[in-house]
Amino acid sequence: METAAETTQKAPKENKNLKQLVITVIVLLALNFAGNYVFKRFDLTHDKRYTLSQTSLNIINEAADPIYVEVYLAGDVTDDYKRLQDETRQLLQEFEAYSPNVRFSFVNPIDESDGMDGAKRELIYNLYIMQYPQFKSKEKAIKKSMAGITNLDEAVIEGFIRAGMQPASISVIDKGKQSETVIFPWAIATCNGKSVKIPLLKNQRGASAQENVESSVQNLEYAFADGFNKIVKEKDKKIVVLQGNGEMPGSKWPAS
Repeated sequence: METAAETTQKAPKENKNLKQLVITVIVLLALNFAGNYVFKRFDLTHDKRYTLSQTSLNIINEAADPIYVEVYLAGDVTDDYKRLQDETRQLLQEFEAYSPNVRFSFVNPIDESDGMDGAKRELIYNLYIMQYPQFKSKEKAIKKSMAGITNLDEAVIEGFIRAGMQPASISVIDKGKQSETVIFPWAIATCNGKSVKIPLLKNQRGASAQENVESSVQNLEYAFADGFNKIVKEKDKKIVVLQGNGEMPGSKWPAS
């Protein structure tokens, strides 16, 4: 049995341990909270690939309204395209960390999850209007005509093709079985009612998928900066993005 003296000595020690535990929990919660609002990646790469160029930052600074970006390279992809997917996300996180005006999301256009029909119809409409902006005033009539579409995935793919955003077919091996799947290496950026398509994948004739992805990753910042430039500025201007020491290089739905 503990004596009164032993109990008296033990109490301060337990209080000290409890105090240290509370302080540790508070510090961890504070770091977690700060992490939700602060994003900064240390750039240790030789070519400073994770450092936005001043040209890109100047374009973002000119945005008086939010820039919304929808990236369609979502879902399960092969390792090569997974890298392009990850690099795109990291670049947009960099833009978002610099300016709250940049907001982005990843969307799988042919997601088979329940409740996706409405989103697919909205995407089909947006692709159509991006191609034919003169028909935007007839939104109700166009959406009504689209209500009868039964094969939404096929209509989505057709919508991308008609909008000049060619999907890519890739081979996927799952449990020893090879199958073909469709990916959409594109993004659409919208600002103040203006939209622009942004290509994520550069296809070079004769190059392997890995080589195409590598080239595309190097071109990502330019692709997004060029797209943002077109919707932020009154007039389109050609831009140059410097990285490191080198220079980077018919309608289905009637309107009436």
